[in-house]
Amino acid sequence: MNTQNEFETGNAENTTPAVARLLRPLQRLQCEEDGAATAEYAIVITAAVALASVLVLVAQSEPVKQIIEDLLIGAFGG
Repeated sequence: MNTQNEFETGNAENTTPAVARLLRPLQRLQCEEDGAATAEYAIVITAAVALASVLVLVAQSEPVKQIIEDLLIGAFGG
């Protein structure tokens, strides 16, 4: 049955009217998801910026600065 292939390729002219009528809503749904990838990228980028902000705040705190300083002094034998 070629209905699946015709739907995937967007070539529904050769289908019966009943099948074409059933495929129309599915084709609309497929077209409505075009911006989904952009929205997903925006969410991921926003989450990454939020995580980076938290890491910067943690790294700037005095206890963490002291730990990093101790590690660097220990690593370079100061």
